[in-house]
Amino acid sequence: MDEINGIPVIRLADVIKPVLDHYGRSANDPLIRTDILVDMRHAVVSGEIEAIRSFLSKDEARWIGNLQWAYFQRFEGLGPLDGYENWARAKCDLLLAVAGGTREDDGIIQHLLNYEDFHVEVLPFPFGPTFIVRLYEMRGVDFFLFHYMGGETSAHEDGALFDHAASVTKSLTKLGRTAEATLVERELVARKERLTAIRKDFQGPEYDPSANLIARIRIAGERFWSDYLTPEVWVRVDRQSASELVDAFSTEYLLRQHVLSTWSTVALALCKVVEREIARAIFVPWKRHFHAATWVPPRAESEKSRKRLESRAMTFKTLQSCSGEKGHSPTLGQLLFIAKFWNDPLMEQCTEVFRSIRAQASRVRPTFSDDIVRLVRLLEQPFTMNESVVNIPDARNRSAHPREDDEIDWNVFIGHIKDTLGKPPAELLKLLVSLTAASNAAQQGAPGDAPQAARP
Repeated sequence: MDEINGIPVIRLADVIKPVLDHYGRSANDPLIRTDILVDMRHAVVSGEIEAIRSFLSKDEARWIGNLQWAYFQRFEGLGPLDGYENWARAKCDLLLAVAGGTREDDGIIQHLLNYEDFHVEVLPFPFGPTFIVRLYEMRGVDFFLFHYMGGETSAHEDGALFDHAASVTKSLTKLGRTAEATLVERELVARKERLTAIRKDFQGPEYDPSANLIARIRIAGERFWSDYLTPEVWVRVDRQSASELVDAFSTEYLLRQHVLSTWSTVALALCKVVEREIARAIFVPWKRHFHAATWVPPRAESEKSRKRLESRAMTFKTLQSCSGEKGHSPTLGQLLFIAKFWNDPLMEQCTEVFRSIRAQASRVRPTFSDDIVRLVRLLEQPFTMNESVVNIPDARNRSAHPREDDEIDWNVFIGHIKDTLGKPPAELLKLLVSLTAASNAAQQGAPGDAPQAARP
């Protein structure tokens, strides 16, 4: 990669090359525009959420930012913004389809919407106000004020985001919904006033040079989690997990102060931390073992045994797929099945991989398999909230899907999961960082002193 004064220089040709290769086009071929729009629209029409989400993934050939660069190459006879309306409409449809199916990519959508000013770009078009209002109806005004993208970024740190949220009132007005536009405008004013009051009253650390309220809340969040989990555990969780825990603390505080209103975002953040830390403990260190494993099942003697073999085969297929070069980390539900089959007699008749892993892990941490049993118990522990009963994997799924999150009292669930994360005797994160240390030590052939010292 070229550099200027030590700063990497990224060339447009390098950015769009994966896109051109994917569609079989050469640079500056205007037909790439048709290819991209047809691909995006086909995904939206299919309704397949993973196909739609692929445009917001790390796949360089499909990432919407790279597609945009490819779409707006310099084409002979075309102006720089020719065809922008077609692109913007397809992008709006895609983002709405993603938001309608999952909350997983909310941070990416918010970044595109606010920080790349997409809401400003589309507002003048006939479909722009409808796009903004649809997002508002699905997510509420919080979506335009407070979000995460590589760490917490909110309207309360960047006043421009309140201007972004004003696009909701403008859009409602353009659609003739003036009463609702007035209501949203009043709500935004009330939230600003509430923040002013909090800024005066917040009893948090005063040693932040910025004197920024949200920065101070984040400092308080770090202090809370360090004290609650113990510093020994806090410093050993993944950096992204630590960031999400602090985000969750900040969001919960603003929810309780009636600045924000969507509780399920906190639940999703905490569940994603659990998912990531379990993957670090029982999947990531053993990926090459899972990838190299073979599957030779015994003959099914009955319908019952056939079904039992099928469930284990599905878990093995997941392990193989996720451990490949381009595999994604397993979901929390899939990780639960991995843990449940960690020491399973029937699974061992089909593959040697778990027996091999257990042998390595137990040399570093003799209680490793017993700890996996305890992990399963904690994940499957039911939490009761009014008429709803969910465990952590259930909550992970429901909080991520907009149409399934209204039945849960997320405020109550958040209290339950926080107890599970750090309160004795559960101390789930303490258990997980210890298992991660043991797995990593087993891979390196290192002695188990450090992992053993951290054992719950």
